[in-house]
Amino acid sequence: SGIVDQRRDGYSIQPVGAVTFTPANPRPTTPPDIGGTLKVASFNVLNYFTTLDTGAAICGPAGNLGCRGADNANEFARQRAKIINALLALDADIVGLMEIENNAGEAVADLVAGLNEAAGSDLYTFVDTGTIGGDAIKVALIYKPGRVTAVNSFAVLDEVAPFTVNTRPPLAQTFAENSSGEQLTVVVNHFKSKNCGSPSGDNADQGDGQGCWNADRLLAAQLVLDWLSADPTGSGDPDVLLIGDLNAYAMEDPVRAFTDAGYANLMAQFNGDAAYSYVFDGAWGYLDHGLSSPSLTPFVTGATEWHINADEPMVLDYTEDYKSPEQLVSLYSDDPFRASDHDPVLIGLNLTQAAEPVLGLAKEVAVGETAVLPGSTVTYTLTLSNSHPVAIAEGVMLTDTLPSAVAFGQWVVRPTGANVVNGEVTWQGTLAGGETVVVVFTAVVQPGALGVVENTAVFDHPTQSGSATARFTVAEPVRYLIYLPLIRK
Repeated sequence: SGIVDQRRDGYSIQPVGAVTFTPANPRPTTPPDIGGTLKVASFNVLNYFTTLDTGAAICGPAGNLGCRGADNANEFARQRAKIINALLALDADIVGLMEIENNAGEAVADLVAGLNEAAGSDLYTFVDTGTIGGDAIKVALIYKPGRVTAVNSFAVLDEVAPFTVNTRPPLAQTFAENSSGEQLTVVVNHFKSKNCGSPSGDNADQGDGQGCWNADRLLAAQLVLDWLSADPTGSGDPDVLLIGDLNAYAMEDPVRAFTDAGYANLMAQFNGDAAYSYVFDGAWGYLDHGLSSPSLTPFVTGATEWHINADEPMVLDYTEDYKSPEQLVSLYSDDPFRASDHDPVLIGLNLTQAAEPVLGLAKEVAVGETAVLPGSTVTYTLTLSNSHPVAIAEGVMLTDTLPSAVAFGQWVVRPTGANVVNGEVTWQGTLAGGETVVVVFTAVVQPGALGVVENTAVFDHPTQSGSATARFTVAEPVRYLIYLPLIRK
């Protein structure tokens, strides 16, 4: 309760006592469990610059670009502490970074030094790329040498537009898991933002919701796919994990280019419509992605975002702008919350054991009449699903042997792989993670059928089997006795 206060065009309530808030979405103090034996993260670190932004154009590979990030040493210390604590809490074995200063390596080295100092050991090292491209920021990779080993040299795609113009070149590095020797290639990306500036032609806002520069983002995705097909790190291993800030939401052209090429959208697979990593003008979605190649996808154990940034107000970040001396103290904490504006992405992997599918079968029968009689038509629906987000079920066999009380009628929904022979309905095929196959057909009740008609369908797979049963009741036909007297005339 309080006093109603009218100001300008609105009203507010000025409380007269202490206010108690009950959060509807409590802060997640620890990252979600994503399983697996190896963890990969993607983290946009919101302009981590060791060169302070004093206003001079001294940043970038050529030393002629404006700097970003902290404006003074105190701001940088505040920023650094939050980023370090967030990364340590993530505890990922491999981390792809976006928006880190594009210098010879000082910024990445400083971050790694801070991580190791806080951990009390040489926990992390980094892929020493030097400068990449010509922008003020670049992508980077840090990793735990105790958990993985970098194999061969890194590779960057930096010789073709748009990576030579307005898009940060992607960085690829193959890693071998120390415990198993299994390898995967991690590719860090940061595509052109939606901020318009001066786009022209196809890069102008087309009014389709994808914003400016979508043509360059789509081209970047296509070029990355072509580049990866040539095995840029020379690993000879098809297992690839694409991570980073694509500046494109889940259903936009650049992301669809990857999924159309067979890469799994892991945020969608594991989180569905609940996935988000960024909030812009009150709209929620995810620009930060994890996309796995077809060969790697079955080995993914989980993927999610850690919601430490997108939900948090900007006033809690490291900056000192527009804050009183008291607010500089009361509003700041060196905890992970609002360390950046993007939520980090976490992906779990078990490179030695593919996930097993989780198959389930449901069966329904629909009758068209109040009373089912011989000659009536019923409709059977078989629904076979694989509820695991990514595990692939190959060689699944679904069989429905019809009882003698009914005969096959006709197909209503006949998916590829469905057949019927001598009253035995079958489907054989593959179910991808999260995929469902539905088989629908009619059957005719045979003469002489009476009582409960039970029909059981079964499925079989090398890892599991199961069944489902549907029943209906055939009523006894009503017999009328008509008395016709015989009258002799």
